[in-house]
Amino acid sequence: MSANVPDQLLDVVCLLQTAARQNVQKPQFENLQEPEPVKAPLTRPLRDQYFEAVKFASKLRKGVHMETFNPIHQKCASYLINIFYGIPLHKLKEAVEYAQTQVNISLLNYALSVALLHRDDAVEANIQLPSHLTTEPGMYFDMENVKYDMLNSKANQVMPGEVPKRFVNMTNNFTATNLDPENKVAYFREDIGLNLHRRHWYEAYSFDAADYIVKKDRRGELFYYMHQQIQARYNFERFSNGLPRVEPFEDFRGLIKEAYFPKLNQTARSNLFSSRPANSKWDNLHRDIYYIKISTMERWRDRIFDAIDLGYANAIDPHTKNEIIKKIDDETGIDELANTVEAVESLSWNYQYYGNLHNRGHLFFGYVHDPDHRFQEESGVMATTETSMRDPVFYRWHAFIDNIFQHYKRTLPPYTIEQRQFKGIEIKDVKIRSQEPKPDNDNENEVDHHHVSNVLRTYWEYDAVDITQGLLSLNVNETNERIYAVFTHLQHREFEYEIKVENTLPHDVIGTVRIFLAPHADESGSQDTFNGQRRMFMEMDKFTAKLPAKEITNIKRKSIESSVTIPFEKTFMTLSDVQQLAKNDKKPNNEWNKTLNGYCGCGWPHHLLVGKGLPGKGLECDLFVMITNYEDDRVDESPLHQKCCDKASLSYCGVRNKKYPDKKPMGFPFDRAIPNLHATINDFMTEKQEDFERQKKEDPEMEIPGRLSNMIVVPVRVKHEDGHPKYGKTLKDAGFNEEIFV
Repeated sequence: MSANVPDQLLDVVCLLQTAARQNVQKPQFENLQEPEPVKAPLTRPLRDQYFEAVKFASKLRKGVHMETFNPIHQKCASYLINIFYGIPLHKLKEAVEYAQTQVNISLLNYALSVALLHRDDAVEANIQLPSHLTTEPGMYFDMENVKYDMLNSKANQVMPGEVPKRFVNMTNNFTATNLDPENKVAYFREDIGLNLHRRHWYEAYSFDAADYIVKKDRRGELFYYMHQQIQARYNFERFSNGLPRVEPFEDFRGLIKEAYFPKLNQTARSNLFSSRPANSKWDNLHRDIYYIKISTMERWRDRIFDAIDLGYANAIDPHTKNEIIKKIDDETGIDELANTVEAVESLSWNYQYYGNLHNRGHLFFGYVHDPDHRFQEESGVMATTETSMRDPVFYRWHAFIDNIFQHYKRTLPPYTIEQRQFKGIEIKDVKIRSQEPKPDNDNENEVDHHHVSNVLRTYWEYDAVDITQGLLSLNVNETNERIYAVFTHLQHREFEYEIKVENTLPHDVIGTVRIFLAPHADESGSQDTFNGQRRMFMEMDKFTAKLPAKEITNIKRKSIESSVTIPFEKTFMTLSDVQQLAKNDKKPNNEWNKTLNGYCGCGWPHHLLVGKGLPGKGLECDLFVMITNYEDDRVDESPLHQKCCDKASLSYCGVRNKKYPDKKPMGFPFDRAIPNLHATINDFMTEKQEDFERQKKEDPEMEIPGRLSNMIVVPVRVKHEDGHPKYGKTLKDAGFNEEIFV
């Protein structure tokens, strides 16, 4: 690979944050010599394919936002994704610059981001992508508020020669008051990092593009598991605010009691997102050139449930294209089902028969205020990926979608003791300790409450992100100042797990350590049943540990190392950060960390690793730790103990172009129910497990052990330290001056 490849790619990445130039010439593709073959050879002249893609994509008018779940918008994007993926690097910048003059900028940015995340040359060169927030900040907060604060705030005093900085206040940008109970969890739904996570996940897992981009190992299962975890985490926040868990949206003709008024405005585009009043109802959709009836949605739903109950699907053979009866097996069933529900056309059992339930449901909510476009209103936030999690109804819709997957999981047998135990391994103790330095204490008898074991602490924090480039591209205010948006978010004090494990075996082993957290009680305050609590367990971490023979090992693992999350700076990476990384890579003796590739930016935001909890005594929770045999879990192609991304989320995002690095079903052991409806998590780990009585009857000689020694539950409290937000690192690094802050 030539030395200038990273520079060429960086030039292309910079186009994500520039406005279209005037008088751009059409790119010349004649007599083009492709330097490297692409995965899908271009079957027709490159020039013809390029201009066809640009012409088709230009059907989406400029000045509107791309609706990811809109089939027309997504098809426009897929044309560009495929062509940007296949164009040789030395022509890519030229191709993108011309496309900018013809195509909706929101659509183009999405397509280019997807293509760059999947191009091998970009991956090998470790090219980063800046956060979508810095490209289109109006998708995450009200740009009118930014404009107002820019006019009414003072620039920071700086030294001669430094760039002036202005800080605008986004700290109170929630969309309602607590007269609406749902507003109590607006801090979670409207968290910028959370919505950036969903945007990035759909860039990594686009559902409409060529097969070499869409087809990924266990893609459907990952869709199911990532969204199931979102539901678990959202319900944790609801419990932290005195609200019950989410009520699924099951009656497609019923009232949508929740209202949502997004208050997002790009300034350059009026009415960016429409609002939804309370007690709205679905109606048949007739937007643009597509028409979808509620009865069609009901028919798709019923066919999917019928397939689960029957144990087979009316599928299309991928080779002959004929209809076949396909048995739904235990190993691939959840993956195929989720691809069908989402739906990924090329991966669905039968796209024409089972339809597009998940994506079209987003559109029914997104257009509920103007289903036939008679008022020419733009969509609501549910129609696109980076905004849909702001809406309370997102969680109701996905509670229903998750119920489909849980319905399937209930058809599977419960895990046997043999599947769950790890003989010879005993977890003797687990503690959580604060990583913050213990302050000097004059009174030795005084208790240091901040360093009590098994207490997780959360608080509010101010942070800042540079949105200058996004403002310039929208022509809001051309200035030489750096503009920082200051926002409030949930944060937690960093902590460390200490796990004491004994290996009584005569040989060394490697264990997979699985850590989950869930509220101990249900909405009524009673201890939750296992079947109720299992869907509340949030995965906190998953990693491997060596356990020497005949020894007790003290495993220590820091919260910042979680396999679930990515660091704050990766979530909010700016173009300046990307350029600095590229600059550092050229320094002598500096090996650029390959694990920082843009694909690895997919992950849960680290500041939301721990839910809010309660003030005072805190929210009582169960910390579940389990160790399984890595030899049973390992996937040789992408070993769990050799992370491809030091700063990436394996659990929610997998590994680029490799198999998911854990052979167990995602969410194991909480992905399956047990027959005993009254069993608790403690029963699940002991000989009281009535769900295994069937096995005992079949084999009376089988001994059911006591507590399975490779798992343990430890009581933990999550305490929230309410009060004035603390200043975060990014705010301090930006040179924030509190005196001039509005």
